[in-house]
Amino acid sequence: MKTFLAFVILSLLSFPGFAKDKKQVVASVELSPAGSFEIVFPSVSGSIKKKGKGYVAKNIKVKVRKLKTGIKLRDDHTKKKFEAKKYKSIILSSGTASKGKGKAMLKVKG
Repeated sequence: MKTFLAFVILSLLSFPGFAKDKKQVVASVELSPAGSFEIVFPSVSGSIKKKGKGYVAKNIKVKVRKLKTGIKLRDDHTKKKFEAKKYKSIILSSGTASKGKGKAMLKVKG
């Protein structure tokens, strides 16, 4: 569970993904031996700005109940892991990223 969340969190810190399409967030999840997949959060709110060679983000919010992985059963399992009925959103309150690395304050399950 912690490993799964860590991969999702690290993927959310990939700010260039936000910059390409401001209407969705795509998180890459790598699990071994189960394989890799992407989680698409079809709507996102907040702000992200390019600053020098990096990015600065504030109040990025995705709705857990809207996530899609391409397989309904996996969607259901992922939503269950995030406790989507109780915790509606994942919020990145502030963060910076540059050269494929980032730091952020992230609120998951709470």
